[in-house]
Amino acid sequence: MMKRIGLTQRIDVFKEYNEQRDSIDRRWYKFFESINCIPFMFPNINEKYFDEYIHDVALDGLILTGGNTLAAYDHKKNSPSIERDLFEMKLMKYMLKKNLPIIGVCRGMHLIHTYFGGSLITLKDHVGTVHPIIPKSYNLSLPETVNSYHSWGVSPENLPNGFSVLATDNLGNIEAYVNRELKVLGIMWHPERETPFKVNDLKLFEGFFR
Repeated sequence: MMKRIGLTQRIDVFKEYNEQRDSIDRRWYKFFESINCIPFMFPNINEKYFDEYIHDVALDGLILTGGNTLAAYDHKKNSPSIERDLFEMKLMKYMLKKNLPIIGVCRGMHLIHTYFGGSLITLKDHVGTVHPIIPKSYNLSLPETVNSYHSWGVSPENLPNGFSVLATDNLGNIEAYVNRELKVLGIMWHPERETPFKVNDLKLFEGFFR
């Protein structure tokens, strides 16, 4: 039976239409086909409706996707991330209570980090580039090089309790970490943006949701 994995969505603002839209990169659908999972998209609804909304949703895991700076780190007024942050925090709490696996991708890793009390640092030259990563553990499949689309990062000096570093960049900033007891994994790159998808990314996600 195929695993049913939740996917959170970014919020895009279209000023010309006076609209805010939940959206997701359609490449995630192809990625899910490759790991034999079914995606279930979450709208960024008000957190107060969460309990009723989640009542009949039978998930096997969750991916906190990228896009949008966390509201606490976004210097724009009226950040569209506020509602998304609150909803995803509620969703994380639910998944942790159910002991279901969570993977945070880029912004998703930022959210995990702040959820567990960490703070972010600013990075230079990490937007729209590709760089190698240095593995710190060989228990999980990791690619040798990764794409990079973030200006915020995670320092090893600020690692939450229970988390182990899986990989860093060449300056020591964390590119991937895991909490095996809580079934939480965070990566700073976007596996869905690779063409073709990297075998090690597919193995990583398949293994974690197994």
